[in-house]
Amino acid sequence: MFHISKIFLLLITVHHSWTSKYYCGPSDNAFYRFLSQLLTIPCEQHRINSCCLKHDQCYDDCSVTQLACDTLFCDCLKNISTNFYCRRIIQPIHCNFPQWFGKSYKCNSQRER
Repeated sequence: MFHISKIFLLLITVHHSWTSKYYCGPSDNAFYRFLSQLLTIPCEQHRINSCCLKHDQCYDDCSVTQLACDTLFCDCLKNISTNFYCRRIIQPIHCNFPQWFGKSYKCNSQRER
């Protein structure tokens, strides 16, 4: 019975992911977005998602540096008080990935025009 409840919770989460917009992860990579969404289930996901949306909007603004966007993003994540797993694992991962891999996504919407 315990396994059935886990599967049910996962299905509800997946269904929710299909019915609402999730912004964490590269816009061109559904796998990483889904992985982020799955890993942030026990966290304040709506607040993390809000930080990710602001980060995406900042990346679209070519007048702001990547460093400034990433710093604002990390500060946004740090302002979310949550459990140990989210604070020590999820938030650092979400903070560091754009710093390491975000360069090719900065001003990306401007280049696509």
